[in-house]
Amino acid sequence: MLLPEELHVFAVSLVLIVLFATFVREWLKPDVAAMVAVAVLMTLGILKPGEVLGVFANSAPITIACLFIISGALSRTGLVDRLGDWLGVLAGHSERHLLVALMLVGMVVSPFINNTPIVMVMIPAVMKLADRYRIAPSRLLIPLSYATILGGLVTMVGTSTNILVDGVARAHGLAPFAMFEISAPALLLGAAGCAFMYFTAQRLLPVRETLTQQFTGSGERLFITELFVPGDSRLIGKTLEEARLANGSVQVLNLCRGEAEFSSPDPAMRIEAGDRVVVHSRSSAMMDLRRTDLVGLQMQGGDHDLETLRRRDVVMVEAIVGQTSRYVLRPIRDLDLMTRYGIHLIAVHRRDASFAELGDDFQLQVGDVLLVEGTPAQITRFCDNGDLFAITEGRQIRDRRAKAPLA
Repeated sequence: MLLPEELHVFAVSLVLIVLFATFVREWLKPDVAAMVAVAVLMTLGILKPGEVLGVFANSAPITIACLFIISGALSRTGLVDRLGDWLGVLAGHSERHLLVALMLVGMVVSPFINNTPIVMVMIPAVMKLADRYRIAPSRLLIPLSYATILGGLVTMVGTSTNILVDGVARAHGLAPFAMFEISAPALLLGAAGCAFMYFTAQRLLPVRETLTQQFTGSGERLFITELFVPGDSRLIGKTLEEARLANGSVQVLNLCRGEAEFSSPDPAMRIEAGDRVVVHSRSSAMMDLRRTDLVGLQMQGGDHDLETLRRRDVVMVEAIVGQTSRYVLRPIRDLDLMTRYGIHLIAVHRRDASFAELGDDFQLQVGDVLLVEGTPAQITRFCDNGDLFAITEGRQIRDRRAKAPLA
């Protein structure tokens, strides 16, 4: 369907408005939305197939891809991670000193490395420093992000936008930009931006708790315990609630009965002989259970109402859902986290709102922060499989420091 040429401007404007709304509302993944917009423009005859395919012959996308490879090499070899250790020494115990150190690192490194990998690699280090000095992470992460954006303007390779502009200029017959041609005005803008953040960050930036702080009121150790119901247990025939296994402080994550498996079973579900129950609790809650008349107490003759099969120390980790994550737009039901990974999804943070009551139809979106609980090995497997990035301790990437000189 060919559109009259005089209507091209209105058609392109409408497509851009709809595309922008799609990005804001997150109706589709960004790459899918962009491809749909290109397909619409081709259908209307505004774009020709040769023009679309010619984009892939442009050197800019290839250069950006190479920059991501170099950035990944620098992060995996531990070079960027060492900056976090240096920050702690440089900042001392002052929030202002730490803020200056973060902005300095962002301004120095981002002209030569894409700003996205820098921020993603620095987030765990900043979270550790914030926890160590009892500073709200929200007062450090935004200045770090802005500093890397400003620093990326200094050189042609600091941000993909500069590379794209250079490619468009060459396509129109203009002279290519030099590496440091735009450095002078960019440095002035960067200095002004950093000065503004230094003097106003403490007054303007909010103090926000992390998900871990919101949903864990104390530093008490958490446990996941697997319990077995023997044939002579007094709990047989009782509900999970009556057995005090679903009383708020203790939560049943999974119940296995023969070949059947029930995730987050109803508290009214009755216990049968041979059931295997996976429960989650704090150590004090488990000790309280052992002091009750029903659970964990020795019966006459030395037997137990419940037998402990396994007990594992668990950690809570916050992980960001990336754009390439296979979990995006998939219901929680389909992920089956307990069965596949043995972990528990506690809450999701999205746009200043936290969801603790997650229904089976709840769908994850790009940028969601998940608060998950499990052993470090289980969480690492979950993050690796779904392309998530852990922003608190629990997942450790093995740096290839021997390759640092090559990177």
